[in-house]
Order: sequence, then structure tokens, then C-alpha cells
Amino acid sequence: MLAQIWAILRVRWRILVAAAVMISIPVGLLEAIDLELQDPEVDPVRLLEVLVAAFLLGAGVLLGDVLYAGVAAAVVVAERERSDAPLREVLAHLPVLRLIAADLLLGLAVVLGLLLLVVPALVVLTWFALVAPVVKVETPPLRAAFRRSRELVRGHFWLVFGIVIPIVVGSAVLSSSIESGADAVIGESFFGAWAGGVIANVLTAPPFALAVVVLYFELRQSSGAQTAGRVGP
Repeated sequence: MLAQIWAILRVRWRILVAAAVMISIPVGLLEAIDLELQDPEVDPVRLLEVLVAAFLLGAGVLLGDVLYAGVAAAVVVAERERSDAPLREVLAHLPVLRLIAADLLLGLAVVLGLLLLVVPALVVLTWFALVAPVVKVETPPLRAAFRRSRELVRGHFWLVFGIVIPIVVGSAVLSSSIESGADAVIGESFFGAWAGGVIANVLTAPPFALAVVVLYFELRQSSGAQTAGRVGP
């Protein structure tokens, strides 16, 4: 699996980085706005300017990890089909609205898990880690996509947990370090927080997305082989 991830990243790094930048700019902006909202002394006029900028750059859409994983799934499919499709073509055939809805639902489920304690959040994240490639490749309804992810993970829970959770934790630590470094270089400002968030997302999004996508194809193939093995006279 690591060899597959490296091979895809080595060949398709340009399109993966370009997609990460496109998604990370509005995501980093929204994260910076969230930090601004936590400041009790925020200037209302300045906040309005920031919100307008968020609307223009983000087009009113929350773009996040699940959406990027959907892009990565499209890139992996193109690689498997030996197709060198440009980013524009990859995005044109992406089920963006369903990926965004899946992103929001997964985020909500993880937050609810954190409210209950950390362990339920980790379980939820493991069960539904494969929802993005399921949405992109199999194009099921949203509820069926979450059910399909859990179905694929069933029987391989600790494998998925052992790959996904360390990447998530490592990405969080790396993101925090990068954002702190951006604050030190640029200064503790709105644009410093934005720049740090963008850089952190660009560096941490591809490993998680590719791991999820490669896991999906491996477990899908394993599931198909098991099903085929049960069919007989």
C-alpha cells in the first residue's frame, strides 16, 4: 500500500498539489475566520470584509478533506486507466455536492463522537474513512455511501484504524507546527493564520487522501474476492 501511495504521488504530484491548493485556499480562509470569531475584540467592519472575501473565494461552499479525497480517488482511477486527464477534466466529473454533504456529515459525526469521548470519534472516523472514494467511484446515495464504507471496513477495522488514525494525528501535529511557524515568520495576524492554514493543508491533505483511496481499492478487491469465493454450486 505504501508503494502504491508513493507511486501515485510521484507520477501525479502536480495535479494533487494543484487540487490541494485550490481547496486549501478557501478552507484556510474559513479556518482563519473561525479564529477571528474567537477574538472578543474583533472589529465588526473588518469581520464583514473578511466574510465578503470568504464568500468570493470559497463561493459559499465548504471544501474539505472528503472533497479532496474524492479528487484523489478520481486521480487514482485515471492512473489505473492509464489516463492523463488534466485537473479541469477531473473536477468536471466529480460529484462535488455529494462529497461536500459527506464532508459535513462526517465532520458532524466526529464532533458528536468527541463530545461523547475521544474513542467514539476515532471509531466513527475509522468506519467512515472510505466514504469519499465510495461516493466518487460507486456513486451511491449519500446514506448508502456511509453504509458501504462501514461494510468495507468491517473485518479490517484495525488495519484501517492503524493506517488512518496515525496519519490524522500526524497531520494535526504537523499542521499545528506549520501554523506556529507561519505566526513566527509573518506575525500573529489574520493573513498569517490564513497562510499557515493553506500551507499546512497542502502538505497534509495528499497523504491522508491517497491512503484512504488506496485502502478503498484494496478492501474493495478483497471484498469482491471473498464474495466470489463464496459463490458456487
